[in-house]
Amino acid sequence: MRDTYGELKLPKGFILYHTTENNFIQKSEEDYPMIFCVLHPSEYERDNIIKIILKKDISLFFAIDFIIIDEKKAKPICVMKKITDTNIFIRKVNIVRNYLLFFSENLKKNSFDGWYGLQKIYNGNTEVALINDSEIFDIEIDNQTKDWKREAINRKTAIPRQKVWGYNFPINININKNVIINVNKKYKNKIELFMKNMNDQKYKYNKCLHILLSKSKIIYIEGLEKEIIWNIEHIHSNGLKLIDRDLFMVF
Repeated sequence: MRDTYGELKLPKGFILYHTTENNFIQKSEEDYPMIFCVLHPSEYERDNIIKIILKKDISLFFAIDFIIIDEKKAKPICVMKKITDTNIFIRKVNIVRNYLLFFSENLKKNSFDGWYGLQKIYNGNTEVALINDSEIFDIEIDNQTKDWKREAINRKTAIPRQKVWGYNFPINININKNVIINVNKKYKNKIELFMKNMNDQKYKYNKCLHILLSKSKIIYIEGLEKEIIWNIEHIHSNGLKLIDRDLFMVF
């Protein structure tokens, strides 16, 4: 998986955010094998924000592919859909645990602590699906004021207002390149084109993926490619193939 696609390495002390509409109740890995997080709470905005503080350096499957739409634009796509041949989102609660357990077991076999990929509805936002292991992270409830402001257009001047990320919930990627992305060199041109597109957009660097790619240390590796397929047919029930991500967030 590392050779064919890539790996995102986050350092000890890095902070992710889990958001929910309900009061947060921590559950065991047995009950909920994975917890879904974001790099900044504006990318999955809910009333309650929980800090997920890494207790060690972790390795995430970099589950984002890039395709070239035309010669001038590149777009990220979801790798998890491809390797599972499904949308990986289901509706019935009693099936969710089996899916997540299957995913976590396969990630562990490949020495990953989770994956980093696109959210269910493509809007440029991303998420971290983290194995729910108390040895990986600590939890802290955060009641700070939401101080970010979304991008907008000034009605009087028609000038775009760029997104204001705020100070209370920082994206923990620093100029010292504390975050590392190892990715197959076949993506080099696509990623560079995608990053170039950022500067041409009306709203610049308004997504966590933009920040991640611009501030991380990206290492392009020689990798032996192979087809990766996770057979999930044995988990499907009644033809269900869609998981409602909200079920994961009520945790």
